[in-house]
Amino acid sequence: CISRSYYNQPDTLHTKGNYPSSSQTTALLIYPNPSFGNFTIELPPNRGIAYQISITDIFFFFYYYENLPQNVTSYNIDTKSRLSKGIYIVKAADNKGKSFTGKLIIQ
Repeated sequence: CISRSYYNQPDTLHTKGNYPSSSQTTALLIYPNPSFGNFTIELPPNRGIAYQISITDIFFFFYYYENLPQNVTSYNIDTKSRLSKGIYIVKAADNKGKSFTGKLIIQ
């Protein structure tokens, strides 16, 4: 069974089946979380918006960065060779100045 974690605010965790309505969704969906290095992020509906994905540690050291093409709403990332066990911050910034973050735990 795949576990999904949805982060809307740093203090609020929504689990599968407890998502806000799509009109309220402004955050990343990261699963499985915790992960062994291969995970998927789902982005809010973007209607022609391109996202830049970055993964940093808690000290904001960059481990991963990628520009996604327009209209991508789900993206699989394999970081097995780049990330050691720990807590990371996944950030998606759009080309309109809006950003979304989520916490990722690597086992």
